[in-house]
Amino acid sequence: MEKYKGVTIGVKSKDTVKITDDHQIVLETTKRSNTWLIQTPQCFDRVTLLKAHEKYEDEEVTDDCMLLEKEHNPVKILEGDDTNRKITTPEDFEMMKNFLS
Repeated sequence: MEKYKGVTIGVKSKDTVKITDDHQIVLETTKRSNTWLIQTPQCFDRVTLLKAHEKYEDEEVTDDCMLLEKEHNPVKILEGDDTNRKITTPEDFEMMKNFLS
């Protein structure tokens, strides 16, 4: 946190990731070695993050890193672990229940 206003963890994508338009037409393919799946926890400079939340409160944001990116603040990614499972959707919850049973 001494060098960056935001730090997160993630794992490199094992899959090919395609970026599409709103009609599912492929616009580009990410470079796999530079494509990360972001995990939690994330850590941010509090003042920077709160200001960004206020400024972008009406925009679609899927994680706090995006807020710092919009303000051109570099976000550092540290290597995470595939076993760090995030529960975001009902399907994730069901998979975790099955895993734990």
